[in-house]
Amino acid sequence: MENITLGQIAKELAFAVALIGSVVYLKKGTIKGLSKVINSQLEPIKVEIKKLKEETSKNNLSSIKTDLINLMELADKKTISTEQKMRSYELYDYYCQHGGNSYVHDKWEKLKKEGKL
Repeated sequence: MENITLGQIAKELAFAVALIGSVVYLKKGTIKGLSKVINSQLEPIKVEIKKLKEETSKNNLSSIKTDLINLMELADKKTISTEQKMRSYELYDYYCQHGGNSYVHDKWEKLKKEGKL
């Protein structure tokens, strides 16, 4: 059997540490580079998603506004059911919390004062 010296062990250990360090360094560099490429490719998609969210929010608020107007008309004519009243309160709360405020608010308050809502 061959005698192994401390110098040989130190050399082999230094080689292993250097090899592992190099692999880790390359891996980090590769991941960082790929991340930059992926992020730059995803940026237009992120912008489009943001636009879609904003548009969806506007459409949702507009739809709720229409529903509220219809429900308030029923209340004004005293043909609104209890369930429709409850739903109108839910819609009105959502509408106000998400920035909706216009003639809807004035009409709502008028109907509440008259006891129709």
